[in-house]
Formats: sequence, C-alpha cells, structure tokens
Amino acid sequence: MSSVDRAAPRVPHPVVLRLSWALAALTACAGIAGAAGVGSNAAAIASFAIPLTALLLLRPEWLPPLLVVTVFTEQQGVHNVHISRVVAPIAAVALIVYVARQRALPRFPSRWILIAVGAYTAWALVSLLWTEHVGSMFTRDGGTAYALASLALAVLYMLACATLIERWQDVRRMLIAVWLSATVVGAIAIGQYLAGERPAGLNVGPNYFAAAQVIVLPVAVMLATTTEDRRWRAVVLAGVAVIGFSIFAAESRGGLIALGGVLILLAIQRAGTFFPSVKFKRDFLVTAVVCGAVLFPITWFGVGNGVYGSGATSQASSGGLSGHVATTGAGGSGRIYLWRAAVRGWEDHPLWGLGYGAFTPEANRLLLRTHVNLNSYRLRPHGQPVHNAYLESLAELGAVGLLLFAGVLGTMYATLRRVGAEADNANDRLLGTLSRALIISIAGYVLAAMFLSIETYRALWILLGLTLALPWLTREARPTADAAGTADR
Repeated sequence: MSSVDRAAPRVPHPVVLRLSWALAALTACAGIAGAAGVGSNAAAIASFAIPLTALLLLRPEWLPPLLVVTVFTEQQGVHNVHISRVVAPIAAVALIVYVARQRALPRFPSRWILIAVGAYTAWALVSLLWTEHVGSMFTRDGGTAYALASLALAVLYMLACATLIERWQDVRRMLIAVWLSATVVGAIAIGQYLAGERPAGLNVGPNYFAAAQVIVLPVAVMLATTTEDRRWRAVVLAGVAVIGFSIFAAESRGGLIALGGVLILLAIQRAGTFFPSVKFKRDFLVTAVVCGAVLFPITWFGVGNGVYGSGATSQASSGGLSGHVATTGAGGSGRIYLWRAAVRGWEDHPLWGLGYGAFTPEANRLLLRTHVNLNSYRLRPHGQPVHNAYLESLAELGAVGLLLFAGVLGTMYATLRRVGAEADNANDRLLGTLSRALIISIAGYVLAAMFLSIETYRALWILLGLTLALPWLTREARPTADAAGTADR
C-alpha cells in the first residue's frame, strides 16, 4: 500500500503522542463548559469527538472497527446528527495524519475498483450541472448536495478500511467487530419485538436494520467455520442465531428475500472450502431451515402469542421513519408506484437522469404523472426515495449512472473471485473462505437493494475497503484457522 513495510508495528510519532494528550486534556474543558451551560451543543459534540480523535491518532488500526459499529448504530448521534456524520470528520483527520506519518500515498493493487468508484463518483458530482434540486448537505429531505455528502462519507469509509487494514490481525479485529455489533443490535431488536414494537435495533428503520443483518450474516458464519475451538464456535453460532432471529423479527419483505438468497448460496458452498466438513454444513443448514420454518409464521402471522401481530397488518400500517424508511402502501403497492415514478423520471432524462439525489424532491410530481391510487397511497410532504437502488440510479443518473453503479459491484465481485482463486492455489483456506463469505455478502446486498435505496449504504463501502485490502494479505504468512478465530476475543 505504501513504500513502507506494511507489517511493521505502528508506533505513534512523538508529535502525534503529544497532540493526543493535548486533545484529551481539552475534553475536560469541554465537559466543564457543558456543565456550566456555556455552548452546551458544541460541548456535547466536543466531549465525544475530542477523546475519540485522540484515541484514533494513537491507535489508527481501531478506526475500521469503529466504522463498523456506526453501520449498526446509525440512528444514534448528537443533536439529530447521525453518528456516521459525527465520526466521519474524525475518521478523515485520523486517516490524513496516518498517511502523513507514512510519508507516502496509499497504493492499492485492485485498481479496477478505484477506477469504478472514481467514475461513479465523478458522474454523480457532474450531475450538479443539470440537477434542479441542489438542496442542502445538512438536511435529509433530499437533494443533490445531501446525496453527494453521503457519497463522500461512503468513499471515506472505503478508503479508511482499505488503508488501515494491513495485517491479518486487522482483518480479525474488524470481523469480530462485525459479528459482535450485529449480535448486540440483534439482541436489542429481539427485545424491541418482545416489547411489541417493530424492531429496528439502533438503525434508522426496520428495513435498513434487516439489510445490514443479512449482509453481515455470511461473515459471521465464516467466523464459525474457520475455528477449531468448539467453545468459541458455539459462541459465534449463538450470535448467528440471534442475527437470524432479528431478521425475521424486523418483518422486512426485502430482508427475508435477501436472507433466502444468502442461505441458498451458503447451501451450495462445498464442504472443505467454506464449511469444515459435510456434517457441519448439513447440521447448519438443517438448523437454519427448521428455525426459519418456525420463526416465519410466528413473526409474520401472529402464530402463538402474537407478540407483534400480523405481518401483513403491521407492514400496511407502519408509517415513514425519518423520511427514509416507510412501507409505502398495503401489500407493497406503494413501492410499485415509486418504481413507476422512477421509470417516468428516467424517461424524461434517459442519458443523464434527474441529478444525484434529486428523485426524492421530485417524487410527488412524478407520482402524480403515473396511475397512483391516492386512496391507498399517501403522498409524503418531502417525497420519498425510490426504494430500489437500481431504479434510483437509473432515474437520478440515467443509463450511464446505472452502468457505473453496476461497475462498482462487478469489479468488487471480480476482485474477490481472483483473490479466492489465488487462495485456493496456495491452499489458503482462511483467505478463500473469507473471499467467498464476502461474495455472498455482496449477493445479500444486491438482493436487499431491490427494495431499498442504499447506493451509499456504509456496509457496502466498508466491504469495498476490505476487498481493496485483501490482495495485500495474499503476500503475508497466514495464521492457522484456529488462531484466526480465537484472536482478539
């Protein structure tokens, strides 16, 4: 990645060390100011940001796990600012300081991913020339500026993970963070379900929550299949069970469809390459199918105690959430209306589209130009996203934008296939299993994106960063499978 030895231990520069202590000291000042009621908003943000910045300057390798945590806690934040937008500037500072210490710009072997991401980002930026809804980067009501800010954060997530994942211990730390975060928020979601709510964990809505859980499920399974420690494997599999239960509890149609696709892809993985044995694969899949057959009628049709109620009723009655996640009509007809509106918007500008992020403020106008039944669908004051990443790309960036977005996903898949083949040739089961798990995660994302507008979803961009880093790891001596599963526990 750089001209320096990537395996060399990270030792904080003396200047960075002194600066970190200074920032830590400033935290006390911010706390005193907040307690005194002077600039309480700024003090609240500073009391969170300053010590976090100091920590990441001292230990930049902890930035990727931190970014993972923000994916699962997106609804949290400071004064209505989502946590990813609070952490992103801190991540940028930590990344810039780290690169400056290396005295060399990062270099990545998977350049096709960078080319695809660069082309997609450039086309989105150029759409400022024709968009009719520039908007503000600070308001969530839609507009090109806000969408570009979200894309910038997504690219930052990718670059931070790609730059700071240098060794297998970095990969293990990140994968443990993925499994632990998904398990914790899954347990929270189950608690919400038992309390009579439609669960969203700590995310912005049930559908986004379910999508995140589906995307990370193959990674969690991979942790279980690459360790020989039975106790650790049992703990990981218990977490996998919690993650799976929480997806059913979320009552997300798209989430369940994506989950079905992920389980099918897991079922066709060969024993010995992904699963350690035929017996392990059989037991895992039988358990998954049986649990799914039990959980589906309980969570969707109120069989048994009916904690939350009928899936059909809850889906039809649930309203919008933060202008992002809403069931848009009985039986999902609202999504059909939005998809038709997206096609109408694309027909107006087939080559370049409405402008990045411009569909939401245009949604009501486009809906009224289609055959929408206003008795079953309620127009939102600020419009709605398409609830389909591909149609949204088509409507906002035209045919060119859709091809560029597909190029990002395609280059990621091709890179993982190449890394997996190299791992097989080197008899490196650990890297091969991880590559296959990430391919299945991409498939989960592809399916979930049919029902959500998640082009800048942080989970995807973190996986992109990990994919960029993996080719470097083919040159490093690999630990044993058991060590990979038990380290950093």
